Amino acid sequence: RSVRDGRKYLPRKIGKNAGHSRHSELFKVKGLASIIMCGITGILSLDPAEPVNTELLRNMTKILDHRGPDAANTIKVGPIGFGHTRLKVIDLIGGQQPVVNERSGQALIFNGEIYNFRDLQPAGFQSNSDTETLFEILRFDNTDWLNQLNGMFAFAAWDHAAQELLLVRDRVGIKPLHYTIAGKQFLFSSEIKSLLLHPATTRAVNREAIPEYLGFRSIPEPNTAFENIFSVPPGHTLRISARNPQPKIECWWSGGSNPAITAELDLHGTPEDQLEAALGKSIDYRLITDVPVGTYNSGGIDSSLVTALVRARKSDDLHTFSVGFDNERYDESSYADIVTKKYQTKHHKLVVNSREYAELLAETIWHNDTPLTHAHTPQLLALSRLAKEYVTVVLTGEGADETWGGYPRHQIPMLARKLDWVPNSIRSSIVGISRQLNLARVVKLFELTNGFDNALVQANRFATEKQMARAGLAINPDTYRRVLRGTIKNLGLPDLETVLAYDRRTHMMPLLHRLDRTTMASGVEARVPFLDHRIIEWSMTQPPGNKLRLGRDNKILLKKVAEKYFPKEMIYRRKMGFDVPLKEWFREPGELRDQLDLLTDNTFLARDYIDRQGALNLVDDHISGRSDNSEILWGLLNLELWTRMFVTEQTPWLRKRAEHVVPHRDHVIA
Repeated sequence: RSVRDGRKYLPRKIGKNAGHSRHSELFKVKGLASIIMCGITGILSLDPAEPVNTELLRNMTKILDHRGPDAANTIKVGPIGFGHTRLKVIDLIGGQQPVVNERSGQALIFNGEIYNFRDLQPAGFQSNSDTETLFEILRFDNTDWLNQLNGMFAFAAWDHAAQELLLVRDRVGIKPLHYTIAGKQFLFSSEIKSLLLHPATTRAVNREAIPEYLGFRSIPEPNTAFENIFSVPPGHTLRISARNPQPKIECWWSGGSNPAITAELDLHGTPEDQLEAALGKSIDYRLITDVPVGTYNSGGIDSSLVTALVRARKSDDLHTFSVGFDNERYDESSYADIVTKKYQTKHHKLVVNSREYAELLAETIWHNDTPLTHAHTPQLLALSRLAKEYVTVVLTGEGADETWGGYPRHQIPMLARKLDWVPNSIRSSIVGISRQLNLARVVKLFELTNGFDNALVQANRFATEKQMARAGLAINPDTYRRVLRGTIKNLGLPDLETVLAYDRRTHMMPLLHRLDRTTMASGVEARVPFLDHRIIEWSMTQPPGNKLRLGRDNKILLKKVAEKYFPKEMIYRRKMGFDVPLKEWFREPGELRDQLDLLTDNTFLARDYIDRQGALNLVDDHISGRSDNSEILWGLLNLELWTRMFVTEQTPWLRKRAEHVVPHRDHVIA
């Protein structure tokens, strides 16, 4: 089966004692990077009468070539077909994927990084590939071995003897993994657009999710904006076979506290010393690469601290990147300048105007697969393209707020506990008087603090009840969130840890989704040191006072660490966030304002999930300045663009790219 000139597939024994390896009869694609970011997809036939279509598998793989511009490969093993695209990051010559045992038929396809793969290699086994190491330690009979992995990953493994497919997603959902059942075939992929190529895949809007998306700017996993298309939840596995054609989903990491983690990380000193050391160990892992590395540094505390710790470990050129606007209210670049001057980085700043933003919007939605949840996603795509000119790997600050209590709204459920004694009659009176006096913050406070459980969900709301009602939508659109709230509460965590764990499964998921999509679309790999599971588990051993104090400060311990690196006036300023001047852009003449016309044409107004006159009033009132409806208008515009692109007109955005052909190889193992 081998081709000696190396242009196709070569069998290769791995490790010093490869003859004793469980996977010594390995077939792998020659020349793949051993640690890579990529796109994965696959088809499992649940009926012998409906075998895997090779051409369809190739197309499902090809549409992911932006995730892996170096090569694409497909492989069929009995009823399973795997497709893979690759972006080289480490060991640019060696390492190979997909990995298949020719004798047993077991196969693996992998997206992500396992940072500690060398520590996991069995005695006598040597490889520079985390994929090969994963294949060596892989077990199908239990998931205990998954707890040894440190990294970000999504992978699919085929047990040929049991005729069973196993899907696995990393603990916090850094890498994506979607699935659906189309006819008599089970499909999975890094991106939903790949699943849509199957002729039996349902192209329909998830109607139940519309109010939730518009109210909260996101749809909690495992649900998506598509009907009958789902995500494997973070920290879960999925098993399916022809004998058991209903996906069986099980949790392998619940995200609880781990008191033993302090000893495992060998942490000493004060709590801030320990956090600094833990974060440093996480960054050490994420600096392992054979390609140029940089950081996204907005000027915020989280990304700035990551940059400082990277600089302490990297003496050569360090490229940093930020994006902003010609509007001081939405621009933190002055703080990014402090970081770059102090740590001598080569800083690259991108300024995006309304026209450029509008031009990027449709393409960003195409890469995102779903209506955009955060308005800054188009500028992150632009920033990633800028970064690609200088680096292939970037470290970012995602996850710090959701682990250390960084958002002011994290205080709302905690405050609800304090206000439980206020009778509903008094609460209603306060709300009524405050509305008359236009005290919006007081109204919101007492509406959201009507019980801890209610505040836990409603604190994440963006569109107001009034805006939702005018659009003819459910006022409390939290169907999926109520289910997730119950799952998180069943962990039995203290109140604050419940708030943060819930936030990691709601607000943080679309942040990670858009980070993956925008970086991979640009040929860049993003690494998130704050989301090392050891840091999360250790953080949960800390007292609430190390995270936030009601009415005073938040992210307390993290800011103490930052004091070692930055001036206090930079650390203890008002949180700005990564926002976009939508309110102004929707009113000013220009391309983005013009796109609002979509919300007044007959195609949109004919949607039966929206109140026709209410939608027109929302647009008119915003443009006239009578009210700020930018949040719900942003959601409605995204929903309409996405619906036309993926569901009704099905005209996917095709990005203009330099002439580049991705080499593609097919292989079949009987």
